[in-house]
Amino acid sequence: MGFSGKKWIGVDAEVCADASGAPICAATQLARVRPDGARVALGLPMDMVFFEKIEIPNVDWKAAEGLVEGKFDLKLPIPIEKCLVFSMPVRHSPTPLFLVFAVTREAFKAHLSAFRAATGCDPEAVFPAADALAEACVRHLGGGTPSALLLHAAAEKWTLAAVADGVLSGVVTLPAGDAIAAMRNAKILSMRFQSPPTRFLVSGTGAAELAKTLADAPNAMQCDVEAVPDPANFLAAALARRGALRESGFRSGDLEHPAHGRRIVRTCILLGLIPVALALAACVFAAMSYARSSTHLAKWNAFLDQAAVRVANGPLPQHGRAAAEHAKGLLDWRNPAIASFAATSPLKALSAIFGAASSREIAFSGIDFEGRTLAITGHGAVEADVEVLRQTAEKAGFAFDATVEKRGEGIVFSATITARKGDEP
Repeated sequence: MGFSGKKWIGVDAEVCADASGAPICAATQLARVRPDGARVALGLPMDMVFFEKIEIPNVDWKAAEGLVEGKFDLKLPIPIEKCLVFSMPVRHSPTPLFLVFAVTREAFKAHLSAFRAATGCDPEAVFPAADALAEACVRHLGGGTPSALLLHAAAEKWTLAAVADGVLSGVVTLPAGDAIAAMRNAKILSMRFQSPPTRFLVSGTGAAELAKTLADAPNAMQCDVEAVPDPANFLAAALARRGALRESGFRSGDLEHPAHGRRIVRTCILLGLIPVALALAACVFAAMSYARSSTHLAKWNAFLDQAAVRVANGPLPQHGRAAAEHAKGLLDWRNPAIASFAATSPLKALSAIFGAASSREIAFSGIDFEGRTLAITGHGAVEADVEVLRQTAEKAGFAFDATVEKRGEGIVFSATITARKGDEP
């Protein structure tokens, strides 16, 4: 976002803190008392966020970045077009691995509206709470213990996150105050670890008492339970660090700092004298040359009008160059060969088709392009494989028609991909 070097404030419900964990103010006072130039990083509750770890083997990182949202779309219960997506590559992974988060646009806007109503302030960055918690957990553990469970006990909801090998592995949102549910889900999440976790961290208001309660429970986890330092500001400080170190997160057009508009106005005022002077000079020059050029311009426009009328076989509402361009378009589209070449080629869908096939058990036996039709034959495991190809082609803006035949334990298919009716001239 271009605000490196500026101070960031993390906001966790009513808790506001900077990257060091120092408290700033109550959230309701944020718009009035936050330091000049500071940016706000807001945490998004995980009960409204979809999360997946997506691994894409057998391809390089650049190709995997183009496939990750398509694979994530197959796991989402709603179309990905209705969501804001935050994708983060795990660079130390030997194969392309991504942590991908999504939130519906409606839920995102509603959450921001509620935040503005409560604080009178707009955030400049929004991150999923579990992403910031995982970063803070790894930071607290250091290099010696890369895996642990973390329970963030906020006033309204609890967030339980599993961090395996320094990466967020799973997350569960729990009702506030339900310690039994926290332990039960902690045991479920611990199954994601290759070896049982040895640390169970607790953050949030009242973390010290909660850690003691969990440690003393009869069916507690078989690991050390401890409260993190400065637990009340743990998530808020992590969000502030996220804002200062990253330029990603959930993005929306209205996430701008309040000073952004003022900087634009000042820049326009300071630089305004230059375009004004140039404009005055241009006006003087235009006035001097207008009398000389107007006669030639009128003759040229009359010539273009006459030529356009001849091409169009009738009068046109445009004049001059616009009339000539309109007549040229009419002439071009009278030629079917020109019109056919102007249609979008289905060959542009091939890269997306290949990408989708690499994630399924699909093999192509023949690809033929004739006229404006791309014909594909092949075989797959189930009919859903062909449906994946259909969705990929339609997302790319093409019509997809296929016949499928059961063959042994799999299927064979024959498909044609053409431009949609609306794309043809």
